[in-house]
Amino acid sequence: MSSPTSAADRARLRRSLLQLASLLLLTLLTVGLLALFAVWSLNRTHARNTGELTELIQTVDEGRSAQSHFKTQVQEWKNILLRGSDAGDLARHLGAFEREGVTVQTLLNSVSRRSAQLGIKDIPPRITQLSAEHLELQDKYRAALANGARQAWDPFAIDRAVRGIDRQLNADVDEAVLLLASESFQVNDRAMVANDERFKTLSHLLWIAMGVALLLIGTLLWRVLNDRSARA
Repeated sequence: MSSPTSAADRARLRRSLLQLASLLLLTLLTVGLLALFAVWSLNRTHARNTGELTELIQTVDEGRSAQSHFKTQVQEWKNILLRGSDAGDLARHLGAFEREGVTVQTLLNSVSRRSAQLGIKDIPPRITQLSAEHLELQDKYRAALANGARQAWDPFAIDRAVRGIDRQLNADVDEAVLLLASESFQVNDRAMVANDERFKTLSHLLWIAMGVALLLIGTLLWRVLNDRSARA
């Protein structure tokens, strides 16, 4: 017959069981905290990437809007030529021409600022150049109109002085917008890769933590089961 379990053996068994329970609780807490950290980290990364992509899309939209307003400005120039013989129509369309020009400059400046904040190094200098070209273009339109106003109204002569000068700027703005759009696709691709890599890293970390915890629990459980006081 097995001998009665001594008080010391019972105390040692209680300590082993208490250690096992404490380790189980610590393991649950550790894995839970790691899981919460993984969720927080993934959510933060997703929010940051989404914010960057949203900002870039807004920048692309502003670039397209600048191009649209520039085309509207050119159309107002044509309206000046068509209806400029009337003083009221001339004032109205010239005012619209100037307002569209201000809008184009505002949008281009915003695109340049947003691009710089997003770290797109090659876009801001290009937009700055486009802005300068646009200002120069407006001066040429104004000069042609001023020269035409010094003599009898001849829209064909005024048009010949500036015919086609808007084409290159329109093409350059379109190219800049396409570059921004291309950058948005690249940002989206990089964000997806970054999210996948972070998910894999955090998953590996959780698996390692659970593996270590199970190993420790198994070791302690083996010690408890092989304790002679537990077999008594």
